[in-house]
Amino acid sequence: MAHVGKRIQKAREGVERTKLYPIDEAVKLVRSRATAKFDESVEIAMNLGVDPKHADQMVRGVVNLPNGTGRVLRVGVFARGAKADEAKAAGADVVGAEDLVTIVQGGTIEFDRCIATPDMMPLVGRLGKVLGPRGMMPNPKIGNTTFRFQRMDWDHAMIRLKRGELNVIISDSAGQVRYHFDPLNPDGQLTYMKLSNLVENHDLLNPESQENISPLTVTGTRYIDFLIPGLIALGVITACMWGISYTIIERRAKKLLRRMVATPMKKSNLLIAMMTVRIGMNFVESGLLLLFAWIVFGITIQGSVPALFAIFISGNVAFTGIAIFISSHTSKTEIGNGLINAITMPMMVLSGIFFSYHNFPAWSMGFIKLLPLTILADGIRAIFNEGAGWAQVSVPSLILLVTGAVFFTAGLRIFKWH
Repeated sequence: MAHVGKRIQKAREGVERTKLYPIDEAVKLVRSRATAKFDESVEIAMNLGVDPKHADQMVRGVVNLPNGTGRVLRVGVFARGAKADEAKAAGADVVGAEDLVTIVQGGTIEFDRCIATPDMMPLVGRLGKVLGPRGMMPNPKIGNTTFRFQRMDWDHAMIRLKRGELNVIISDSAGQVRYHFDPLNPDGQLTYMKLSNLVENHDLLNPESQENISPLTVTGTRYIDFLIPGLIALGVITACMWGISYTIIERRAKKLLRRMVATPMKKSNLLIAMMTVRIGMNFVESGLLLLFAWIVFGITIQGSVPALFAIFISGNVAFTGIAIFISSHTSKTEIGNGLINAITMPMMVLSGIFFSYHNFPAWSMGFIKLLPLTILADGIRAIFNEGAGWAQVSVPSLILLVTGAVFFTAGLRIFKWH
């Protein structure tokens, strides 16, 4: 039998091994018998009645203590100039540049987590042997990201997430951090990977680190709910620009339009007929896309269907008017291709079709929001995901109608048959 020391014997005095103690009383007994000069740990053994030899009965997990561990993390920042001042104002415990690198190289580390500005990474790279084994080395592979946190209620956060203005919603429930986003959204997934690694020092490749994700599967919050309205708007601009502009330019190049001079057909009648046919075809194409999205992904229209028709027709009028304007004069298909691409490509990139345009710099937001494709995509997305109606889309619809009328009138004035 192993020898039991006097310290252990004294700690066991007054404790009945066969008695079941309530939690509060058991904790008092443990703390009253603590004699070490450091914070002693407590081991809890539970009989779960499972057989760990079987993989499906193994129990693993982690528990976040509601009041923390009592340890306060110290943050170090490698920065210089204005960035150093920002770090100090934000509450960083240690801020420095070359001087801080020298201190850490000497073996003195007065922080538990550290970050570095991009211009400091060549210097911080020298600290790999010191910070790397401790898991404190800044990782440039995950990119340079500025996180902007805003406190708001749940409903407001959901609306902004549907619009693509937010990537992740973070909540704190019972002391446990939860990340709410669509795992299929690449922006949300990347933000979670970077943020969780920064806050909780998770291993990015560890599947168990995914346990604190609360996937958002509510209609309107998924990435596919953001994407489908954008694809509908994209279909409108591409169909109008190529279906009308290229057709007119090609017919003019083949000298087919000049034959219309000998007929009583007016230019306005021809162009309006082409616009009407194209809008009708766009209705069919968008309807098929919506039917596919409804069957496969369960996408529904949460807002007003008449309002959706209004914004859709207005968008078609705007882009058919622009298409007629840019094809009204030239007879060379090479120039026509360049003009069409010059109109469509910037809007495809800037207008938030595949990802939120809020990722662009703040100074460009005013210009991006004035683009016709942005107005159309935001209007359709608001009806699909936010339940918008006439009041929300009346002004955007009017702007698109006026845009189309202006470009159509200008194109009609300079339109030539040959």
